[in-house]
Amino acid sequence: MFSLTIAASDFKVNGLNFKILSYQEMTVAVEPVELGTTPYSGDIVVPEQVVYGGRTWTVVELSERAFGYCENITSVKLPSPLKKIGKNGIGNREMPVRTMQHRH
Repeated sequence: MFSLTIAASDFKVNGLNFKILSYQEMTVAVEPVELGTTPYSGDIVVPEQVVYGGRTWTVVELSERAFGYCENITSVKLPSPLKKIGKNGIGNREMPVRTMQHRH
C-alpha cells in the first residue's frame, strides 16, 4: 500500500493554476494541472503578475512538475521576477524557454 499526495492550487487565472506562497509578500507559484484535467499545451506565457481576489500577486516560482508532464507544450515564456524553478518544473525535454524583460 502507498499514499499519494495531490497538491491543489489556490486559484486559477487565464488557464494557469497558482498556489499562494506568501500573503505578506503577495507571491505565488505556478502549479501543475490537477489530476484528471487537461494538461497545459501550446505556447505558455507565465505572467509577471496575476490579479485574484482584488489583489495583485507576483509570480516568483514554478512548482515541482508545473509543466513537467505536459507533452504538448511548444514553448514557455517566464517572467523576470521568477526566483525558482522546482524539480522538473519545465520537464526534461528540449523546448524554447525565454525570460521576459521586466518593464520599468
